[in-house]
Amino acid sequence: MMRAYVCLVALLITAHWTMAQGEWAVGVRVPEPAGLSVKKYLNGGSNALEFGIGTYGYGYGYGSSYPGYRGYYKKYNSDYYYRRGGLVIMADYLWQKSISGVEGLQWYAGPGLQLRSFNYLYDSNGDGRLDTEGTALGLGPNGMAGLEWFFPQADFFSLFVDMGLYVEVVPRPWVVLNAGIGFHFNF
Repeated sequence: MMRAYVCLVALLITAHWTMAQGEWAVGVRVPEPAGLSVKKYLNGGSNALEFGIGTYGYGYGYGSSYPGYRGYYKKYNSDYYYRRGGLVIMADYLWQKSISGVEGLQWYAGPGLQLRSFNYLYDSNGDGRLDTEGTALGLGPNGMAGLEWFFPQADFFSLFVDMGLYVEVVPRPWVVLNAGIGFHFNF
């Protein structure tokens, strides 16, 4: 029993020492897009690369809550209709700066890129009803800006809030607001 206790204490001391280095962060972001966030701090924390993988579109619905007419989706000023979101993979390069007067608070901003999968409905036989489901990939740049607060007494933990725009270029132009809150464990 004593051996297990000594090993646990050694593990906690090592974990605390490595977390104090603050070169990496892993956390969760919700709601749009929602998923895992991995951040690599660069240049002493003045820059960062942030990667995310998760889901999107479920907060907005993208039509998933509209049953349409007789079980079909009606065509509405388009030849397809987003049915629901899917997987998103994103990468951002961020500039981070401390905000004077508030210990541990930083702002960040930067450009990035997103790759998204989505499901849509389309009219396969020309009868005006969107009755066939398809899948596609979306690709485009994004910009992100936000605040991250590193707890002064526990800098291995941070909270963040951010907002930005995703501009889908492929397959069609589309602009989506991204906004989220989350947390990181820094190590």
